[in-house]
Amino acid sequence: MSFYLDTNIFYHRYCPGESNAVIDWLFAQLDYSNQAITCEITISEMFRALKKQYNLGVIEVEELNLTLDFFLADIRILMQDQKLKLIPVSLQTIMKTRDLIVDQNLYAVDAIHGVIALSETPKAFITLDADFKTDFGEIRILNPLSKDFKKTVRQLIQGNEDHHIADIKERRNI
Repeated sequence: MSFYLDTNIFYHRYCPGESNAVIDWLFAQLDYSNQAITCEITISEMFRALKKQYNLGVIEVEELNLTLDFFLADIRILMQDQKLKLIPVSLQTIMKTRDLIVDQNLYAVDAIHGVIALSETPKAFITLDADFKTDFGEIRILNPLSKDFKKTVRQLIQGNEDHHIADIKERRNI
């Protein structure tokens, strides 16, 4: 099972002064069977988000560079530990954004995230964007600030664990 993470989830995890306990909790739930997914463009979006914090005088250049280095190192570790799957953005992906942009009036980057989420079919698309009203069919849109977020994530993971245990038992003929 997987969860698609919007860029703002990473922003709140890594940006100085934006720490959010529920985001840290979410990352603690990740493992090889409950994996996060995002696309490569998230990295570039994080570069811009942190540069904007510098431009606004919220962080100094040293903090900007340390945060970017930590973010990139942590992404590598999350991928190595199979807690994160980073999906490439292809021309085919970009071409598929047309329908989401035209039909649902999404910004281009949100449409890229949407197309990749639809192709990867995670259990949930997790975003802190309260205005994100997009329809991804069976993929639930979850906001970590909602009161039932942790409960919902636990239920999704539990459903996955039950399925995973059933698969193991079946392979062992139990």
